Formats: sequence, C-alpha cells, structure tokens
Amino acid sequence: MGRLGIWVATRAGAGVVALALTACTGLGRVAPESPRPLTGIDAQHLSEAPAPRPPEDILAVTDDMRRFVAQNVSRHVDVERRIRQLTSAVLHPGTLGIAYHDRMTRTASETFETANGNCLSLSMLFVALAREAGIEARFYEVNMVPEWTLAGDVVFATRHVNVGGRITAGTTYVMDFSPYVARREVGRQRLTDAEAIAQYYNNIGANHLAEGSIVAAYRHFVAGIEMAPRISFLWSNLSVAYSRNGQSDAAEWALRRAVAIDGRNTSAMANLARVLRERGATEEAEALATKIAGAQRDNPYYQFALGERHLAESEFGDALARLQRAISLEPGEPLFYRKAAVAATALNDTALAEDYDGRAEALDAEAQRLGRNAFRRR
Repeated sequence: MGRLGIWVATRAGAGVVALALTACTGLGRVAPESPRPLTGIDAQHLSEAPAPRPPEDILAVTDDMRRFVAQNVSRHVDVERRIRQLTSAVLHPGTLGIAYHDRMTRTASETFETANGNCLSLSMLFVALAREAGIEARFYEVNMVPEWTLAGDVVFATRHVNVGGRITAGTTYVMDFSPYVARREVGRQRLTDAEAIAQYYNNIGANHLAEGSIVAAYRHFVAGIEMAPRISFLWSNLSVAYSRNGQSDAAEWALRRAVAIDGRNTSAMANLARVLRERGATEEAEALATKIAGAQRDNPYYQFALGERHLAESEFGDALARLQRAISLEPGEPLFYRKAAVAATALNDTALAEDYDGRAEALDAEAQRLGRNAFRRR
C-alpha cells in the first residue's frame, strides 16, 4: 500500500474502487468546494478530450426499453410477480439474455442495446426498467472482498453495486447480477441516483486514467464530484489525475478533501502519507500511518489480503493467523474459511482444514439458496 510510485484508485461495479476502502460514501460534512483546474493543458487538448455524458442520459429509458417492459411485464399483477416477470425477461436468452461483463461500464440504454455490462451497468438497466414497470428500485453498494488490478502505477480496487426495493410493507427484494451472487452480503449502503451516476462517471474516469488519458479522466472525476461531492473516493481518484499532471499541491489538496469527507478511507490516507513523505512532512505522514494501521487491524478484508500474501510466500503460520483474524471479524464470508483451510492443510492440520472447508460449503449453500436466479426476497 505504501510502495513508492503506486497510487490507489477506485472503480465501482467493475465486478468495484480504493485499497482497503471500508467506509460508506458521503459520511463527511465538509464545506463544498470545486475541483481545481488542470494546469498546462492547452484549450484545444482540453476541448478534444472525451466529455462526460449528460447525467440525464445515464438512466434514460428509450422507446425500445418501454416496449420491452410492456411486452414482458403485466401491470395487472402484484409487485412481486412483476419483479419476477422482469427478472425472467432480462435474464432469459429468448428475450434480452443479459450477460455479465466485469470490465464494461455502460448507461442503462447502452446496456439494453448490447445486453452486457458490469454490475453497475446491469443495475442501471434494471433500475430503469423496474421503474418503468412501476416497481420500486434503488441502488445499493455492497460490502465484499475486494479484487485488485494493476494498471501502470495505479492499483484499482473494485466495489460492488446491486439493486433492491420494497415488495410490500414488510418485505423487500434484492436483484444481483454478479456471477458471485453466492457470496454472502456482509452489509450494504443505499446509494441515491446521483451517487450511482457519480460512480458511473468515476468508472469511466478510471478507465481513461488506466489508458493514460489524464484530461478525460479529470473531466469524468469532476462530473462525478459535481453529482455527489461527498463521495470520498472520487476526490482521491481525482488526486491521481492531478499527480499524473505534475500538480502535487493539487493532489495533496484533493487527498485532504477525501480524508476530511471520510476519515476511514485508508486508500486516501495511504496516498496522502506518500505525498507528505515526498515533501518531507514525516511527522504528519507517520501520524496517518498509525491511523491507517488501526483501521486495517479491524478490517477483515485487509486481514484477508495479508493472509493471501503470506500464502503466496509459503508463510503458512502467518497466513493462518491473518485468516483467522479475518474470520473473527467477519464470520459470514466463505472465502475466508476456504483460504484458511488451504493454510491449515499446508500446516498438516487436517482436522482444522476439514472444519473450515465444511463451514465454507455451508455458507455457500445458504447463499446459493438465497441468491438463486439473481432475485431474492428479504
């Protein structure tokens, strides 16, 4: 996390955004402030960079989408039956036959036209269609084990988004398009439409960042901030664009904004500590490092990541200790047990390995029962 030259950024619904990021978005209460401009960019280059789509386009319903709903969902049945009809129409190969594509972020209409996209794209589509069918549909961000990818000197962490809403006064539903739907949810937070659209802009910006298109990345991060200025990781991602453009002061400013909004955004804190060390502010950097260590100690996903690292280096005792810590912090995640079983097997503790495998299978079976066909009641 603190390696020189490595920046951490966040992508939403790419199957996810920011290293060991655990907090909800929008927790901070800081005075609104506009992003600083990029410097040294000529007007022609700035105007030629891809511009963000208008926010009203992201969830827009086309005539083809309206016909699809009219043909496949009856207005004369109860809400749960309508949800099931829509789910079947979206998933069945004979109708839309939607497919999961973890690297593709699209608007609702683009997802409808191409019949594929990542979890954010598919959630966008389902929300738009469900509302057209008179079904309550809201976005949710789901806590899950992060996936990390490296693009140049930027590490991307992935977040997961799904959809939920009310069926009756006492029941709700969850619609999740991820192929890892068997994963047990360990908490989720509701996103407003503005926050979901901001995450769309963030994903597009992250893709431009990975391709080296700093101006396009900047424009999309700014569009996201304009939609939802208290999403912490948008500011920390913006800081990467500033840094790539040689604006170290602006990068530090954006990171301080990210930390002020969400004091548990360890990604932003790690990047800020790196910037502070580079300019010689070691005392403040070390204070941040201490805070990061405390947050990581209580983060099951970070403990899991350390356990995986120890496994890769054949340090099986250390791996088991970290994985057991992850299990104690989040006992409902089957992947923790499965990796702990690997470590126990390497340590020749067959009984413990069998116990962990059994617990993982039981959790997976329960999650599959709840998550069958993507739609489930709560």
